[in-house]
Amino acid sequence: MKKFFKILIIILLIPIIFIGVLKLYYLIIPGEEIGSKGDWISFSGGYIGSIIALWGIWWQVSNEKKIKK
Repeated sequence: MKKFFKILIIILLIPIIFIGVLKLYYLIIPGEEIGSKGDWISFSGGYIGSIIALWGIWWQVSNEKKIKK
């Protein structure tokens, strides 16, 4: 269970760090912003949805294992 949460935190941090690096890059090197606010909202929604789906799959598999025992 602890291993799952460690992996989940790492998976959640990767895009946040990536976005931070991109923002820093564009502060140093001027240029156009990547995507609009709507694009970022869509990205975040898809990302959060996939995390929830993975959690649901993990929960279902864990539940099935407990029932079989």
